[in-house]
Amino acid sequence: MVAKTGVVDLGSHGGKFTWFQKSNITGGVFRLKRARLDKALASIDWRMLHPNAITQVLSSATSDHRPILLDMDGGVNCRRTQFKYELMWGHDPKCFWVVKNAWKDRLHHNPMLNFYCKLKKTRDQLSIWNKVHFKMLGHQLGDSSGEFSIRSTCRIVNGGGSVIQAEHRWKRIWKSTLHPRLKLLWWQLERDAFQTRGKLAGFMEITNDSCPVCGEEKETIFHLLWQCTIAKAIWFNSPLGIRVDRVSVWDWKQWQEWFLDDCNRPPNISFEDILIVALCVVEAVWRERNSIVHGQTRSQISQLISRVNCKIQEHKYVASNDIEDFCAWSPPPARRFHKFCKNFKNWEIGHVPRNCNFMAHNIAKWARQFRVTGLIRSTELDKSVLDDYVEWKKHAVFFMAS
Repeated sequence: MVAKTGVVDLGSHGGKFTWFQKSNITGGVFRLKRARLDKALASIDWRMLHPNAITQVLSSATSDHRPILLDMDGGVNCRRTQFKYELMWGHDPKCFWVVKNAWKDRLHHNPMLNFYCKLKKTRDQLSIWNKVHFKMLGHQLGDSSGEFSIRSTCRIVNGGGSVIQAEHRWKRIWKSTLHPRLKLLWWQLERDAFQTRGKLAGFMEITNDSCPVCGEEKETIFHLLWQCTIAKAIWFNSPLGIRVDRVSVWDWKQWQEWFLDDCNRPPNISFEDILIVALCVVEAVWRERNSIVHGQTRSQISQLISRVNCKIQEHKYVASNDIEDFCAWSPPPARRFHKFCKNFKNWEIGHVPRNCNFMAHNIAKWARQFRVTGLIRSTELDKSVLDDYVEWKKHAVFFMAS
């Protein structure tokens, strides 16, 4: 009767069966009978007029029939993947027979419904054949294991390079013995995450994209690492003593490939040793660059070199685990600190208040402002820092009464 009238089944969501019956069999074993007795049918014209209409099978607690609900807009929320014909299927001879077998039978007497049923059957047969023959090749491109992975899908979506090469690059970073701070800098170099003028000029109106440190070339992170005049001076005065102009590399990838080759490194120097120097140079030059951009004073090149070499030595100790364990803290000997303020013993405190000794706080503030560590000579300090009555402020002007 349904086939003669030319109506179509709207399908169901929420379950395949709408009726069930549990019958008792000898031995305490139950047999469950299920069937789809309740369904919604519609004509072709009605279906085309209401394309988003679906039927939902609801639950029932007292009846053996599950009610069905006609939802006129339920299809809007459906997210079924649209079928797409892959061009690679046509290059396989078996594809011809899959389509021919799906198309040969007459599935309905109505020509329109017959055409629709054949298309649906062809779609289903091609999908099954694709899973068996190609094993979901679209989800496996770039994955060496041959299984679905998030990395391979992201590579396909982003149009990136090989997942194997990218994975090896990230593994080399996180398996290294470098300090986590240097690992983060290395990761930022790999991603080109530094907001240099050359990078910002691609989507912002920047009149001058030259390096703010040397002003010679377009500012990129590789320029600050290798080609800037300050970077060249630091490299030459580093423990490695490398002359930048003797190495012809033009980007970060070429730089790594060059120094990964044992023939291009100094004797008894590993790639990580050179990488430590490179990352310390990047950190120092990037900090100096930001200081210049924001209108602060330039550091002397000798101070920069001294700071970077000190950092390099510290990070080498971290990478080699050549650091002695720290002893437990113990108070200083008796009478080592005395007479800093008149009421020290009465207060029974272990620090000097700022209003009692501005000089100590001023020196600490000056050292923190200019990132100075170690021995501090009094000749390096500004006279205002040694004032024991006024708090020191950078760029402040002090007037003395005549």
